[in-house]
Amino acid sequence: MPQREPALLWLRDCALTALVLALCTLTSWVFFRLDFVSSNYILTYILGVMYINVFTSGLVYGVVASLFSVMLVNYMFIDPFMQFRIRSDDMVTAVVMLCVSLLCSTLTGRIKVQAAQSERKAYASQVLLEASRSLLGAEDPDTILRITATQLGKLLERPVCFAPAPEHIAPGTLILPPPAQTDYRSCPALHEFSTYEHNLALSILDVCSLALEKETSNRARREIEEAARQEQLRANLLRSISHDLRTPLTSISGNALILTEKNPLLTEEKRRELSAAIYEDANWLNHLVENLLSITRMENGQVNLRIQPELIQDIFDDVLAHLDHDAARHTIVTNVADDLLMADMDAQLIEQVLVNLINNAIKYTPEHSRIELFAAPEGKFVRICVTDDGPGIPEESRDKLFDMFYTLGKTRSDGRRGLGLGLALCRSIVAAHGGVINVQNAAPHGACFRFTLPRTEVTLYE
Repeated sequence: MPQREPALLWLRDCALTALVLALCTLTSWVFFRLDFVSSNYILTYILGVMYINVFTSGLVYGVVASLFSVMLVNYMFIDPFMQFRIRSDDMVTAVVMLCVSLLCSTLTGRIKVQAAQSERKAYASQVLLEASRSLLGAEDPDTILRITATQLGKLLERPVCFAPAPEHIAPGTLILPPPAQTDYRSCPALHEFSTYEHNLALSILDVCSLALEKETSNRARREIEEAARQEQLRANLLRSISHDLRTPLTSISGNALILTEKNPLLTEEKRRELSAAIYEDANWLNHLVENLLSITRMENGQVNLRIQPELIQDIFDDVLAHLDHDAARHTIVTNVADDLLMADMDAQLIEQVLVNLINNAIKYTPEHSRIELFAAPEGKFVRICVTDDGPGIPEESRDKLFDMFYTLGKTRSDGRRGLGLGLALCRSIVAAHGGVINVQNAAPHGACFRFTLPRTEVTLYE
């Protein structure tokens, strides 16, 4: 709790005492002129003394005000006026008034002390409650120690830090040993405080120890869960690979064996068909392995993004040039709202996102379908859409579509299906760029995959 400067506090209390005595004297003078009985003067000064005791910082002001009140009453309002002359009956009045004033000063002083103690306890309880809430919500050791030091500083009204202390610390900083394996009940640094403050400080430090133990337990649990997730990922990957790679590998080996036998009944056209089938299967495997390696690097945080401004139209042109021959069976068009529209991106990764989205559109739409690549500014971002006019995405599958190893269950005509890595990779790449990706059905039918990238402002100089 903030405290006033002692010199300023003394001046304020002295000024308040003088002002209250002056007001009491003025009021008593009015009563005197109106010929009120002398008891009114005494009550007026007693009321002033009580006020002084309540609103000053020590008993001494009330005692001094009591003495001055007796003197002022005797001097100004008891015959002979404007003279100090105490008769026997006046002596009794003065003594009674002084005793009443001193008693009022003592009682109000005690009430103030009790009020200050209650306020101090309420403040300390508030600090303890705030510390408990903050510490139980902290998620790393540095944050826990910082919150503990801050709350102890509020409670003890001095800076607090834990050893090892930083190089530059404020004068008077209380340096405590680290919480690990420390019994603060025997810590000498805390014994200089009152028993109440010492016990509250121990309570905060106990909550700190519990928070550190909880954080250690949570970290160990997260490590176990991550290890289990990685193990499950490997198991799913091996299971998917063993199931989904068998068909193209069998096709490649079978077609290659037929070609090597040099059967005279095998026509040149049939040889070209077998060679094209081998090429298609090998290209599919190559694309799948590329996605597999990319998603593994993204999951392990091993990808260093090379972000730089890129023209969206150039990215679209590069993507169309790298599509496989299945794309020729569809109509693929591009539509960019502004020829100079640019976004900050790693061009290679974003091209991989677009290739995956287009290949998905090709896979799940009938031949001769229309696929559109669209880009337009959207505030500080660029919105990119890949839209097809196929059957669309079932509503129950939209939330799971970007999960790893999830597929719609539709197989291609040659019996192959994907591992469910392409869209998961797209989400990881877009998220690494600071964007979001989602899917919705297009009107009147079809699917629209949308993602955003940070927009680059283009300045033209004439």
